Amino acid sequence: MMSTLKFILGPASKDHQHALVQELHQQLVAHPNDQFFFLVPNHIKFSTEIDVLNQLKNLGDSTDVYAQSRVQVLSFTRLAWFLLRNDPHYQTPRISDVGLTMLVAKIIRELPEDDLKMFAKEAHRYGFVQDLTAQLIELQNANVDPQDHDAIIERVQKWADEHQERVSSAFLDKMTVLFKVYAAFEEGLTGRLNSCAVYQLLIKRLFKDDFSHTHFFLNRYNGQFSAMEEQIVETMIKKAASTTIGLVLDRPYRGATLPNPNNLFYQSGMQYHRLAEFAEQQPDVMLVDDQVVTVNRVSDGLVEVEEWMKAQAQFTIPEQQPRTDQGVHFFTAPTRVAELQRVAAKIRQLVASGQYRYRDFLILTRHLDGYTTMLKPVFDANEVPIFNDNDRSMANHPLVTLLEAIFKIADHYFQLPDVLQLLKTGLVVPQERDEKGRSYYSSQRFMSAVYTTENWCLKYGKTGHAWLEQAEWEFTPHVDPQILANNEQLKKREQQQTSQINWVKSVVRNQLAPFIKQLQGASDGQTAAQILYQGLINLGVREQLEQWAKAATKRGQMDLAQQPQQVWNTMVNLLDEYVTVLGNEGTFYLTAFAEVIQVGFQTATYSQIPSTMDQVLVSETGIVQTNQRKVVFMIGATDDVMPEIKISEGLLSDPDKQLLSQGLTDGQFLPVSGMQRIDNEAMLNYLGMLNAREQLYLSAPVMGSNEERVTMSPYLVGLATYFGQWDADNNQLRNDLPFAPEPRADFAKLEPFVSAPAATLTNYVQVERQAKNAGQTVSAGWRNISREMNHERLGWLKSSLNYQNQTTKLSPEMAAQLYGHLDPDVLKQATAAGDNFDWTTVSDDQRHNTLATSISQLQTFYRNPYEYFLKFGLDLQKREELEITNANSGTFYHDSLEAFVRLLKQNQVKLAELADDQLAFYVAKAMDWAFSRQPSVVELAANYERIAYQKHHLEQTVLTMARVLRNQAQYSASHPVTTEQKFGHVGLLDDRHDSQPSYRALIYETKIRNQKSSQPDLKRKVYLRGRIDRVDAVRGDQQDYLTVVDYKSANKEFDLVDAYEGLDLQMLTYLNNLQANLDIANPDRQSAIAGALYLHLFDPHYQYKNIIKKNPEITELQNHEFKGILLNDDAVLRQIDEGLAAAKPNPLVLGVSYTKSKDLIKAKKGSLLVDQEQLKRLLARNKQLIITAAQQIFSGNVALKPFRRDQRTGLDYSDYLDIYHFDSLLDQDKYREIILTDDDVMKKLKDEGANNE
Repeated sequence: MMSTLKFILGPASKDHQHALVQELHQQLVAHPNDQFFFLVPNHIKFSTEIDVLNQLKNLGDSTDVYAQSRVQVLSFTRLAWFLLRNDPHYQTPRISDVGLTMLVAKIIRELPEDDLKMFAKEAHRYGFVQDLTAQLIELQNANVDPQDHDAIIERVQKWADEHQERVSSAFLDKMTVLFKVYAAFEEGLTGRLNSCAVYQLLIKRLFKDDFSHTHFFLNRYNGQFSAMEEQIVETMIKKAASTTIGLVLDRPYRGATLPNPNNLFYQSGMQYHRLAEFAEQQPDVMLVDDQVVTVNRVSDGLVEVEEWMKAQAQFTIPEQQPRTDQGVHFFTAPTRVAELQRVAAKIRQLVASGQYRYRDFLILTRHLDGYTTMLKPVFDANEVPIFNDNDRSMANHPLVTLLEAIFKIADHYFQLPDVLQLLKTGLVVPQERDEKGRSYYSSQRFMSAVYTTENWCLKYGKTGHAWLEQAEWEFTPHVDPQILANNEQLKKREQQQTSQINWVKSVVRNQLAPFIKQLQGASDGQTAAQILYQGLINLGVREQLEQWAKAATKRGQMDLAQQPQQVWNTMVNLLDEYVTVLGNEGTFYLTAFAEVIQVGFQTATYSQIPSTMDQVLVSETGIVQTNQRKVVFMIGATDDVMPEIKISEGLLSDPDKQLLSQGLTDGQFLPVSGMQRIDNEAMLNYLGMLNAREQLYLSAPVMGSNEERVTMSPYLVGLATYFGQWDADNNQLRNDLPFAPEPRADFAKLEPFVSAPAATLTNYVQVERQAKNAGQTVSAGWRNISREMNHERLGWLKSSLNYQNQTTKLSPEMAAQLYGHLDPDVLKQATAAGDNFDWTTVSDDQRHNTLATSISQLQTFYRNPYEYFLKFGLDLQKREELEITNANSGTFYHDSLEAFVRLLKQNQVKLAELADDQLAFYVAKAMDWAFSRQPSVVELAANYERIAYQKHHLEQTVLTMARVLRNQAQYSASHPVTTEQKFGHVGLLDDRHDSQPSYRALIYETKIRNQKSSQPDLKRKVYLRGRIDRVDAVRGDQQDYLTVVDYKSANKEFDLVDAYEGLDLQMLTYLNNLQANLDIANPDRQSAIAGALYLHLFDPHYQYKNIIKKNPEITELQNHEFKGILLNDDAVLRQIDEGLAAAKPNPLVLGVSYTKSKDLIKAKKGSLLVDQEQLKRLLARNKQLIITAAQQIFSGNVALKPFRRDQRTGLDYSDYLDIYHFDSLLDQDKYREIILTDDDVMKKLKDEGANNE
């Protein structure tokens, strides 16, 4: 019996499947006992099976349920299963692509480095191994045998000689390495099946068995078969009773007739030519006449699209103008998101018309990468169900993240980011027991503990070995037990948080650490795989995955429900293959094991099953689809992907492959590459467009994903021109969709923006905003649409149109509750009365009428009232992390210098007379005491080199500053009276001084308006507490003069404008407080204030040339000169800085200059000299600023109104910018502008003084 081969030909506009099914039906009737196979690409097997059976049912005039046992709709791989399922060879263990990569990695490691030639340096990179594996699989599919190397090279060399080409030594070396690895690869596959081996078994079965009563039908194979697949088809042709192949092809190509390379159908023409030529060469095969399909499958408009694509491939245009443009549409959109929104809206409208179902739509693009993250939210908003059939990677699944973290922990030894990465996957949740003893998982409680632990570890720098310490952690290290004993609520919170962090630590220490230790001790791959698998079981990972699957099933999310099991099975298969291929290798490296597992997941994808049949399908043009969809949207039609010009990135370049092809025989060929692949882009896009039966939409975004302008595809422009929808003068589409919804649009122009309620609401609010900004009203069309919307939600959204970035003022009652403290007079009475005090006599207003605050807090208010509210009202703080903060270093500096001066007093040692060794001794003792007050800093420095370096820098700075203090004392009559002087601790002694009492607080009274107009104003107080770093005194004839010294780690200068505007209250507030406490500060003599000075605490580096020019001691003094505000009294200034009293006056201590000709002392930049009256007015201004701030705070002022002065603003370095949502363009009017100069301030002070007089 002679076999037959028949081709069913026609362009994509014709109904090949209908013709094939008709042929199938006829043969079913003619051969009632024969077997029939209908083969299609695996991707469309299921949908094709439904279509084929439905068509057979219709052809048979059956009205009942139709079933057909003699027809199997399969793909090549499913055909292999069908025919080989009982074959013992088919039961051989399989090896996946990842397993093949493992095998190649093993081969590479075993090869001598010299054998790898130019690949020696990169051969052990996993990316290279993947590329090499892909190339070997390509050779297998091309029917190339490892033993063909010499013959191939000989034929390549012959071809090169004939064409006067040169074969490079690099190419020859590549071939040598490639085929050497290929030989070992084939040998390593012995006893294992990959896809090529399965195809070889299929070919053998087709040759061996009797298929004389079997009929094969092939359809939708529009690309080139691989050489292996073509060999399968040739075997079918030779052995089967009949083979019928449907091809998208304009005409037959037999004998010497070959298709033109520029022909749209070149690849399918060549496929036809090879198979026809094979059939003609077989004596037992009859090539019957081709059948040309005449029945149109698509609309007339799509036929015109086909005509243009055929002509375009030949670089021409159709001779005739299109007869119709019905069903062909073009549009652009500003962005990819907007493009998807237009598509979703159109689909919903077409379905609402009753003429379409969602399953009638196909959305295609060359690559979905640019749309992946947008698809679901956009289509969900439009209530359009979609199914994305593009492969979804497993690489981001929490199990993969957990595995990555496990290997990082093993490699980096429990670093905090790695441990947190593992814990945050939610897959490691310890079991707890309820009251009845039943175990359960409490994910929420444990994750809360994880986040608490994260913040705590960042604050205290816990990482590495800290996780494995036996001692339990304390949430607040070195906390005073007495404080906890006196505060039950604080004690309870401390215990709860300590319990949380130790719960997490115990999981890491007791469950994870032993597992990691076992994994690190694995001696071979098999042991490592067993430890990893069992470790995950012991951690409860599999059980947690099962819980996730059950929860997703309950929610009806079937696609999510399948993922946990799939990803677990993938991991198990990876481990099995690793053990099979590499498990018993001589030398085991955990890092290599980790890399294999991670790369395996990078290439693994989920098996996807649509949750419903009625969905819009989203795919890529490179993936074969059924051609039964009525409407196709080709999105992303830009010139970078339509057509796509892409260079091969594999091991062999395109020129390498073209040269290799010259050495292959007729039965061997590589996939298309280089220019052939680029030329085939037209066919790829043509097939995508002609997937539609009725309508085609071509669209493109104007802006790409990175907000760069993109160019429309020549296909879109060319087709639009052909159909008369391109405006060449303006280089744009005619009748394009509006880029955005317009307020005054008629219905035709607003229609693209009408979809599901949520999406339409978004567009409606946008046009309302535009109308409001333009002073217009929306059109009648938009008003009609608004009537159909959810009015409650619409009203809520429309209210946002009036939104302004403004805060809401607090009521005085709320402000009092938020900021107010107990009246200090009441507190004083209660302290004196003790337990006998009657608290019922205290009114609610007295409990909250006092603002107990600090200078820095009030400065924050003047910088930005809203920041004051967030920071001190709501107590919002940024997360603390491991570092020696400015607060830590500032406290250390102050403590060290205070202790240094105190030690000198206690030992009756004069500062100016200290020798260097004495200075070093007292400084060391002072720093020991200062560090004892910050044990966490000492602990961190012992564990972290970075912190140890910072600690060393602190010590060096203190030593330098102690020397500076000593040297300043030698050139100044000023001496310290007290250090670290508190004010605002009534009746208490400073615990760090032997007898110095606290200064009295600054207490100012004021009033705020009562919201109840009939009630009197509310009395309010501000209670200001703080600490003055140092108070110095110089002795005068009539009185002593006291100065405040404030230590600063930054180079702080006195700024008169900042002081006047409240941005810098510190020095003048200190002076106000000192003025009010002169009786305590210097009780033995009459005293007056002389000023306040900044001392910059730093350890400068000097250039050698500057040191040798001057006395080093003088250079150091001048680098640490005082800056600030001082009385312009020559006598006082000369006592503070005795350099001014020298025979040749030269200031050494103060930031002033001396002019000999005028005998004038002037302030340098950063300092200010004032007379008594100016100082008095500045102090009065400072007092008023404090009172005003208290009034504003108690009145509920929380305005977002940062100051702006020159280039500085109240937003600089703020931790709350994300809360402000401050727009530097739109919120210009919200700044509190400061435009005063020093002269302006002096004039204002003078005018205020005159007014007061």
